[in-house]
Amino acid sequence: EPFQIEIKSTGQVLDVPGNKSALEVLRENGLIVDAACEGGVCGTCRVSYVAGEPIHRDLALRVEERVHTLLVCVSRATGKLVLDL
Repeated sequence: EPFQIEIKSTGQVLDVPGNKSALEVLRENGLIVDAACEGGVCGTCRVSYVAGEPIHRDLALRVEERVHTLLVCVSRATGKLVLDL
């Protein structure tokens, strides 16, 4: 499903279509996020979020880490997700 990302520092809102990852959309818009495996296993693309309801699809984060972080290579969201970038 498509969702939106808001960048906390700028207020910029980006649409993430169903066929792209948040990581792809961030890169397309000039935002640099480190990534390695891009499969949700390594944790390199971990970012903090401050609002929204992420759909975690990774294999790297512990339950307590998922409260405020997600992996943008595989995670999605319901509605809008505000990233602390």
